Amino acid sequence: MPRKPIKQRGIDEHRGVWRYRFKLKGRPRVTVLTGLEASRQNLSVACELMEAHRKRLILGEPEPIPKVNFSDAADDFQAQMDSDHRGKPETARRIKASLSSARLFFSPETTLARRVAEAEASGSMRRIKASLSDAKDRMLDTLNKADVEDYMKWRRGGEVKGHPIKNAVEEVTLRKDVLALRMLFDHSITRRWMTANPTTGITMPSDEDSINTRIISDEEERVYLETADH
Repeated sequence: MPRKPIKQRGIDEHRGVWRYRFKLKGRPRVTVLTGLEASRQNLSVACELMEAHRKRLILGEPEPIPKVNFSDAADDFQAQMDSDHRGKPETARRIKASLSSARLFFSPETTLARRVAEAEASGSMRRIKASLSDAKDRMLDTLNKADVEDYMKWRRGGEVKGHPIKNAVEEVTLRKDVLALRMLFDHSITRRWMTANPTTGITMPSDEDSINTRIISDEEERVYLETADH
C-alpha cells in the first residue's frame, strides 16, 4: 500500500525538505525552507522551529536570516509569477526564460542535476558539468553587487572563475535578464530571505544600443512585465 502523506498544519514538503509557513495579524506571511529532510523523524523538529519563529515575532525579537539557496528562491518566485500572471501566462514564461542563465550561474549544481535528469546526458552536457565541478549553489545571504556584476560580465562573454565562457548576448537581452533578477531579489526581501537587493545601483545597458547606459527604474520593471519580448 502507498504510504500516507504526512500532514501538519503550516508545514509542507518542498523539493524534499520541510517548509513552514504562517501569518501573524498585521505582518507579511512568513515562509521558511528549513533545510531538514522531509522525513517523519524531522517533522517534529520543523514544528519546533516554526513555533520558535512565531514566538520571536510575537515578542519582537530580531529575526535571523534563513539560509535559502538561489535555486529554491527562484522556484518560489516563479510559482508566484505563474500565479500572479495566470491570465497572461506568456509574461511568466518570459520571466522564466530570463532567469534561466542566472540559475546556471548562481545554482550550477541544482540546475545541471535537473537537466541531466530530464534528458540523456550528451557529450556537451558532460563537458559543461565537468567545467562546473568546483562551482557550488549560492545562498541568497552571500550575494552582493559584485556577484551581479560578475554575472553580467559572464553574460557578455567574459571569463569568470568557475564558469565556462559563453557567447555574449545582446545588451537588450542582458537588460531583461537583470530586471528579472532584480524582481527575484525583491521577492526574496519580501519573504525575509534577504535584507538588501544586490542589483541596487547596477548600471543597466540601454535597450537601444550597447554604449548608452542608465540606471533601471521601477517603471521600466513594470513595463518589462507587460511588454518584454525575447
